[in-house]
Amino acid sequence: MTRPHVDEGQQQAALRTGARVLQEQYPHHTQVAISLHIGPNHLNAIAMLKWPGVVRVTLKHTGEFIAQSLPGRPEELDATVAA
Repeated sequence: MTRPHVDEGQQQAALRTGARVLQEQYPHHTQVAISLHIGPNHLNAIAMLKWPGVVRVTLKHTGEFIAQSLPGRPEELDATVAA
């Protein structure tokens, strides 16, 4: 299986999609994980909300880390966390 290339634009899209779905479907949860398809390549990913308001996105089948948000800012990419 080839490793998909995930650029910064795809990281941002993954984070925004994951954060939006988590906020819409689980507005009162502090920890939850959901499965979703992201981007034009339909990457099968898992978006996790962890306390204190950090969204982390990984590929479902490999567990490869894609993106993480800043604490309390679920749609903003944390550039200090390398993917």
